[in-house]
Order: sequence, then C-alpha cells, then structure tokens
Amino acid sequence: MKIIFKKADLNDVSFLNEVRNNYVKEFLHDSTMYTLAQAREWFKEKKPDYYIILLNKNKIGYFRTSAHSKKNKNIYIGADLHPDYIGKKLSFICYNKFIEFLFKKYELNKISL
Repeated sequence: MKIIFKKADLNDVSFLNEVRNNYVKEFLHDSTMYTLAQAREWFKEKKPDYYIILLNKNKIGYFRTSAHSKKNKNIYIGADLHPDYIGKKLSFICYNKFIEFLFKKYELNKISL
C-alpha cells in the first residue's frame, strides 16, 4: 500500500467538491451544497492549501490546511476521505504520513486538528 500526497490543483476541484458535498449535512459547519462551477470559482479565488491523498495512485480523499503561521511554526489540518474508503482503517495511516510530510515541508513545531 503506497500513500502519497499531491498539492491540489484546479483539476482536482471536481473530486474535492464531490467528497465535501457528501459530508455537508452531517459533519460540516456550513451545510451549503456547492455546484462544480461554484467550487471552481472558490478554488481560484481562495487558492487553498489542500493536498490530495493518493492510495496506489487513486484519489481517496484530501487534507485541508489552514492558519499556517511561519512565525509560530504551526498549522491546522483536517481530512475528508471519499465514502468508498471509510471504514478501511486508512485515516490513521494517512494522518500519520501527512503529519510527517508537513513537519518536513513547513519546519513546524505544532500541528492542530
């Protein structure tokens, strides 16, 4: 099993939006369902620091990062997995690998969920 991360780009917005819209009603603070066009506009405007989770080259979810402070060397993260990959004990593995990835990439002292 090979898990890697790639910076999300405009080509990933359809996947990001599909996964996000699956969790709107139960888990998110904002229950708005976005169209693909709305999601693309949001992505272009905000340029979020998101990372696609790839398992054996298949997109299985994504990590969100926010509030990165270079001064304090900390960052907030969260993840959403595609419903097809829930319950397969992948979250723990993905978080461990992503945290290691972030500590190296950003020279962090702290990561918050």
